[in-house]
Amino acid sequence: MTAEDFRLAVKLARRSGGARLGRFASSQQGEVNLTTHAAFLSDEPVGPVVLRGAHIDRYALNDEPKQGTPKYLQVDDFLVSRSVETKAFHHRYRRLGYQRGAAIDNWHRIITCVVEEGHFCSDTINYIVNPCGLDLFAVLAFLNSSLWEWRFRLTSTTNHVNTYEIDSMPVPGIAFVTPEAKRARLAEEGKRLYFEALEKLDLEADNQSTNDIPPTKNQSGGGGAG
Repeated sequence: MTAEDFRLAVKLARRSGGARLGRFASSQQGEVNLTTHAAFLSDEPVGPVVLRGAHIDRYALNDEPKQGTPKYLQVDDFLVSRSVETKAFHHRYRRLGYQRGAAIDNWHRIITCVVEEGHFCSDTINYIVNPCGLDLFAVLAFLNSSLWEWRFRLTSTTNHVNTYEIDSMPVPGIAFVTPEAKRARLAEEGKRLYFEALEKLDLEADNQSTNDIPPTKNQSGGGGAG
């Protein structure tokens, strides 16, 4: 950390007035522990796939990660002895997920995207659900911002992105000059563009998968004597 880094970090802390993300939206570790909940997991598609860190990309959910073996959750067995007030039922809500493990020399340390309701997160993902006083998409913007990436790298010394580190990130005050109605309209427009971009990524992935299918004998121009 340079003297200039330290000066800017202090300035950021002062501008935030002591406000930290954990005051508005605390992080939690994924509800499905791949070790202690192994009895509820299967290699066969008996239920929804459990999301791992490799599923989380910056702003986008990776449906087919290149790393790891998919694990599927026996949902009814997993939920039967758990209260609806526990994090086991946070799959009912839209939330933000970020990779719990990101190497110090990785291109980006805080890698976050929206996790829609119906998905279960493993303990290789940390998540934020139902923030208070901040819109979920505002938190997404903070987490993926270059400012927070810079601030996080100043003090992170391990290959993990810990919940307490994210909870302690300073949240600067925002003095809006745009009228509230216009802000609401622009926010909805931003969300629409975000989800359109995700749909485009899904379509491109589907097209790529189709192109990767090898042609049949007839399609490739081969065939026996006519």
